[in-house]
Amino acid sequence: MARQKEATAAKKAKNRLWKTRTASPMQALNEQLAVTVEDAAALLQLGRQTAYDRVNKGEIPHIRIGHQIRVPSAALRALMEKLEPAKSEAAE
Repeated sequence: MARQKEATAAKKAKNRLWKTRTASPMQALNEQLAVTVEDAAALLQLGRQTAYDRVNKGEIPHIRIGHQIRVPSAALRALMEKLEPAKSEAAE
């Protein structure tokens, strides 16, 4: 019984945390100093696992806070600006 109460409490805490997340990755980029790898992946149009692989290879700048990985917003903007000319050249 106690185990079930702990599981229910953990679910409720997770749901509260999820509800506090920003509505979109772009909003997170504009409002926060650092974003999650998932938000960075969405902005870079990468899959979640691809983004984590690139973080681990050092291709996406990041910081580790305990077990969490965050991508600094300024570094992500710079990376997006660096990649933007490459996309427009490929389209030509």
